[in-house]
Amino acid sequence: MGVACLGNVVLVNFHQAAYSSKGLIIYWDALYVFVSLISAIVGVVTCVQRKDNIIGKFLSVKLANAIFSMFVLTVTMLMTFSENFSEYILMCNIVGTVCGVLIMYVAVVQLLLSKKMVEKHKE
Repeated sequence: MGVACLGNVVLVNFHQAAYSSKGLIIYWDALYVFVSLISAIVGVVTCVQRKDNIIGKFLSVKLANAIFSMFVLTVTMLMTFSENFSEYILMCNIVGTVCGVLIMYVAVVQLLLSKKMVEKHKE
């Protein structure tokens, strides 16, 4: 997101063309979202393969952040390009619910893994 904000500041200050293209900021946001999502998924898979619990917890938070960023990108795209307000509200509700369920799934899995790890260390 920092890159997207930096790009917007550069456009405003030097070119005075922040929103000359409707999707200009969306392109930067999309780049950030896809890079963060791919790096989070690769990191979580790598930690699961190595069985590294501490780094895995950190990367699960990074994965939840990437999922939420995907939701923000989707809402921004719908708000920018949608012509029908009722469809916009419906799609935002659907996407928000799906992202919320995915984030809750990541949280529950991490809680169960943490409980399992604590029980293992008590023995």
